Amino acid sequence: MIYMDSAATTPMSDAALSAMEPYWQREFGNSHAVYSAGQHAAAAIMDARKRVAKCLGCTPRQIIFTSGGTESDNQALASLALRRLGSGKSDGGSENSGLHVRNKIITFQFEHAAVLRSVERLSQFGFDVEVLPVFSDGVVQVNELLPYLTDDVLCVSMMMVNNEVGTIQPVQEVARLCKERGILFHCDAVQAAGHIPIHINDWEIGTLAISAHKFHGPKGVGVLVHQPNDYVEPLIVGGGQERGFRSGTSNTPGAVGCAAALEEACAHMEENSQSLWEINDVLRAGILRIPDSRLTGTADHSKRVPGILHFCFKDIDAQTLLIYLDAHGICASAGSACMAGAVQKSNTLVAMGVPDVWARGALRLSFDASITLEEAHRVCDVVAQGVAAQRDRA
Repeated sequence: MIYMDSAATTPMSDAALSAMEPYWQREFGNSHAVYSAGQHAAAAIMDARKRVAKCLGCTPRQIIFTSGGTESDNQALASLALRRLGSGKSDGGSENSGLHVRNKIITFQFEHAAVLRSVERLSQFGFDVEVLPVFSDGVVQVNELLPYLTDDVLCVSMMMVNNEVGTIQPVQEVARLCKERGILFHCDAVQAAGHIPIHINDWEIGTLAISAHKFHGPKGVGVLVHQPNDYVEPLIVGGGQERGFRSGTSNTPGAVGCAAALEEACAHMEENSQSLWEINDVLRAGILRIPDSRLTGTADHSKRVPGILHFCFKDIDAQTLLIYLDAHGICASAGSACMAGAVQKSNTLVAMGVPDVWARGALRLSFDASITLEEAHRVCDVVAQGVAAQRDRA
């Protein structure tokens, strides 16, 4: 099998698996128990918190362990409504905060569904939600965003790396602009963590979401990073775990595995990136030799992550192509795994203005550093054969 769907999920690394192993059986104590077995678990979670914080450029107290990126995005954005309900004001601040008239939330058409559905729900609580279009290159243009950063904007939510086409967004610059204007800033960094550098505090990001299984950690574990004394409110209440931000018995092996995987990914980020660009170049050249094919989004390396490539083929059915690839031992996707099997078109491709005749033939190839050049050439050959076979039958 040649696995080309790493943006959907990744296999767990040996480092993560090894780190987690003791906490399934030998060190199984509840981290909130006072006896030594519990305190061993508590110490392991604290250590994991420190290691994750170091990788992300923040402090351990800013780390909240969650069940994944979706929960983290939901908690960050739902906190706006919870604060409003608790305070009776749009921003949850004091009358003198200067923010009590802010009621608008800005995000972008190609955000992950966890963000888009969250802001859609917030509109039901009376927030004014504005979902902005995206240029055809798949990168938000800061000068185009600036006119929207008005005095009535409460929050901007922007992903760091698009999960379908792999384009990098100008998060650092937008976060700074928001900070200067007193606007809250949330970042979905699920496809970025472990793949490109992240410096949360230096970049003045308000909240940020990541998910462990995107960088060879365990499924069911994520992180929400928040600024101290910021606007995060708990979605899950009960025993007050995670300093009251997320109740429920702590997932000790999950936290430990998340930290080990992220630490390893960050330690090898530069060398992995070099290897991935070699594969990227082979795939891009090989796929674009297919007639009526095109790369989705900018071709500028500085504005892409190396491990995600997205193509469109004119007059091709994506699902038929994926079945063909699977029959030849290649796992790939048309886009977000969260949209797999969905009838509606990709919101990313719609946002980027990709015509239907091309969008129906979408193919995302996402990969890690274990992919070889030989496998990359094999993928190019099989994709070309699958496209030709489908066109021959038309």
